[in-house]
Amino acid sequence: MVLPLTKNLPEQGTELFGGSIFLSNYFDSSRKNGKEIWKLKCTCGAYYERRANDIRYAQKIKRRTLCNICCRRGNSALPILKKGDQIAGCEFIEQFLEKGDHGQTFWKLKCECGFVFKRRAAEQNYAHKKGQKKLCRNIHLHKDIKIGQRFNRLTIVNFVKKEERERLDSKGKPYIEKRTYAICICSCDKKKIEVLPEQLRKGDVQSCGCYQKESVGNRFRTHGKSHTREFDLWAAAKERADKYGIDFNIDLEDIVIPDVCPVLGIPINISLGRGRRQPDSPSLDKFYPEKGYVKGNIQVISWRANRIKSDGTPDEWIKIAKWCQKEDVKKKLDKNNHE
Repeated sequence: MVLPLTKNLPEQGTELFGGSIFLSNYFDSSRKNGKEIWKLKCTCGAYYERRANDIRYAQKIKRRTLCNICCRRGNSALPILKKGDQIAGCEFIEQFLEKGDHGQTFWKLKCECGFVFKRRAAEQNYAHKKGQKKLCRNIHLHKDIKIGQRFNRLTIVNFVKKEERERLDSKGKPYIEKRTYAICICSCDKKKIEVLPEQLRKGDVQSCGCYQKESVGNRFRTHGKSHTREFDLWAAAKERADKYGIDFNIDLEDIVIPDVCPVLGIPINISLGRGRRQPDSPSLDKFYPEKGYVKGNIQVISWRANRIKSDGTPDEWIKIAKWCQKEDVKKKLDKNNHE
C-alpha cells in the first residue's frame, strides 16, 4: 500500500493550540484508505493519539485537543492562560495536577490581596464565566487586611494556613480546623512572627514583643539625676508646693543651674548638699510668687539674691532702689559714724 503524502505536517516538538505537543505521525493500515494518526503529548504529561484530520480541524476552529483523561475532567473547556493573566479577579501563575485529589486540575493563583493559593481550575473558571470574582479565603474573612499593610510595628508579608485543633462537622465526623495566620516582620530587628489577622485589627498584638520589653524597662528606668543639685531643687520645691498648696507643674529638665548668679553676678557653688545653704548656693526662685512653681515662672539664682528678693514685687524693688539712690543712705550712715 502506497502511503499518501502528508501536507502541513508540524515539526517534532511543536506546541499546538491548547498545549499539546506534536511528536510524530503514522498511517494506520488497518483502517480504510490508511488514516493518518498523530502521536501527541498532553499538558498533563500523558501520551495519546488522534486522527490527523480531527487535530487539524480543531486547530482551525481554535478548539483544544487533549487526552481522554483531561477531556473527562473537563480540561478541554478551560481557557488557555499564560502567567500573569487575570481570571475571576486573581492572577494566574501555573496549572498542575493534584495527585491526591483524584487527579484533578488545579490552578496556582495570586489574589489581589497578595496571597498565593491553589484552587480547582473548573471552580475558578466557572466564576469567570459568570463574570464573578472568586478571591482567596483570606480576603473574604479580612477584607481590610492586605500584604504590605502595617499595624503598629508589624508589616504583613504573607499569609499561611496552619492546622490547629480537631472539630466535628455537621455529620459528626472529626476534622482538623485550619486557620489563616498573617506572617509579619517587626520593625525592631526584622524578626518574623505569625499573628491572627483579627489580633492585628484589634491591636492585641503590636510587635514581636519588643514594645512590651521597652514599656516595662521605661517604667522602672530612672532619670539618672537623683543625686544632683537640680533634683534637690526640684524635690524641695515639690515638697513646699504639696505642703502649702502651691501650683506645681515643672519637670526636672526645666531647672537649669547657671555658673553665675544672674542677679548679683557671683559664682554659684553646687558642691554643698541639700539643706546646706551659703550665700552662693543655688536657689529656685519664682518670678511671681503667687503663680507658684509653674513653667516659665522659675529661675535659679543665688540663695543670697533670693533672700534679698524675698516676697516683694518688681515694682517694690525698683522703688526701694530709687529711694536708696536718692537718699544716699550709705553715705549718710558713714558720715554719722565718723562724727
